[in-house]
Amino acid sequence: LQKTIDHKEEYVQAKLKRIDYYKAQTAESTDRFRMYFKIYEEYKTLNYDSAFTYVRKLQDEAYHSKNSSQIAFAKVKLGFILLSSGMFNEALDSLMSIDRNDLRDSVKKEFYHVVARTYFDLVDFNRDQYFTERYTRLGNRYVDSALVLCKNSSVEYFSLRAMKNLRMEKLDDARADFEYQISN
Repeated sequence: LQKTIDHKEEYVQAKLKRIDYYKAQTAESTDRFRMYFKIYEEYKTLNYDSAFTYVRKLQDEAYHSKNSSQIAFAKVKLGFILLSSGMFNEALDSLMSIDRNDLRDSVKKEFYHVVARTYFDLVDFNRDQYFTERYTRLGNRYVDSALVLCKNSSVEYFSLRAMKNLRMEKLDDARADFEYQISN
């Protein structure tokens, strides 16, 4: 871990170099949607403002193409960025406007995961007994929907199940799920 931390600046510089490359490619690309997505992916763990800017460009490109699948995909990505910045209501507004029929199963899993996490993060933020029960129940329902779409031996499956087990205060089960993820 310390070795990784010591090389943080190298990783950031590599990421910035990829971002510059994708930005340059965007000007020449006939598939700006894909390029905006790549830039968004690089920024989403690096800089909220830039990730937000590029997820909006992703949305604009999707709306311009009138591709309902791309529009739904972009809304899931926007929901994640809004959730990550603590904008829970805005995240839910974006996510709940999605027609799930427009999502491929892989994106549908991500949709369910982001919605579940939004409800779980609302529990942590509000700390109100009435809302805790309601948001936990809703979050669990969305986790269950995501789990149905996962292979039950995948790391993704164990990650989702660990999230649910934590909320259900099944700490030994959550620990086992996390240990499985680490070992795999």
